[in-house]
Amino acid sequence: MQQLSIFDFLCEDCIRQDIGLSKFFKPSMFDESKAVVKQIMEIRYCDVLAYIPKDALSPEEIVGLKYDSEEYQAIKEKWSDYTLAIWDYEDCDWCEAIRIMAKHRDEGIPAKMRIYLNRSFRPEHVVEYLETK
Repeated sequence: MQQLSIFDFLCEDCIRQDIGLSKFFKPSMFDESKAVVKQIMEIRYCDVLAYIPKDALSPEEIVGLKYDSEEYQAIKEKWSDYTLAIWDYEDCDWCEAIRIMAKHRDEGIPAKMRIYLNRSFRPEHVVEYLETK
């Protein structure tokens, strides 16, 4: 049996930065069984706190790739998914959601997002499953 220390549960960025107690545990892939799922009619959703990957770049930020390449489309889709999830949670205008997404991605701060379970998007680095607002 292996003995674990507190550092086995901390993400490396959390050790280097003081980003708050609720963010001290290693992020994990989205797990619907841990989510606080709400339902309105047939639409199911949950709210999460998750990190935004550094490669979630807007079309203006993608440099050196052709528009019709699969890599360009994958990066753009990832950016769109994260921005849409923030927009859904924040209930703000699209430009504000873009600013929130870029700020949280660039500063390495987890962002609050709403995940609709009828969509295919699932965040990669969930820190916390939130009670829905």
